[in-house]
Amino acid sequence: MRLIDLVRPDIAEFTQLKKLIESYKRSHGYYIIDLVDILSLKIQGIEGEQLLDVLFSEWDRPTAPKIDSPPENANWLDYQTDVKDSISLAISTLRGGAAVGHSVDTVPHEIATSNVHKFAKLFSNPVAYTGMGLGSQDYVFQQGTVLVNRRNAGILWVVEDD
Repeated sequence: MRLIDLVRPDIAEFTQLKKLIESYKRSHGYYIIDLVDILSLKIQGIEGEQLLDVLFSEWDRPTAPKIDSPPENANWLDYQTDVKDSISLAISTLRGGAAVGHSVDTVPHEIATSNVHKFAKLFSNPVAYTGMGLGSQDYVFQQGTVLVNRRNAGILWVVEDD
């Protein structure tokens, strides 16, 4: 795959939200939170599976082994899911606690819910993806949501151990 420069839009609401979420330190893990302007990729003729390859490979760094494609006999589009289900998963994942094998929540439920909804509001009519296992395979949990609309793609993901 050729090297592609990704454009990150300067959206104050996203920047503030990212800082707020990252202020809740994970006990045994980290966040992948990003927003990419995909119009620049589409102008280059990068769409569909190739667009998802570019995004998911970017967000899977710095892990080893790096994923370059979906599992055999699958497409990234196979990971598309209902937006409401994706948001619910992102809330429970961001919250932590029992969802990641901990006895206490990392982020209080109300704050996790509010933050995920703020993230989702950055996208009009999104398509959602979950279950790709992005992040270091050295951790047990790699969950969250990727939302993509005609202009932007964003990830709100937690990589964590129990």
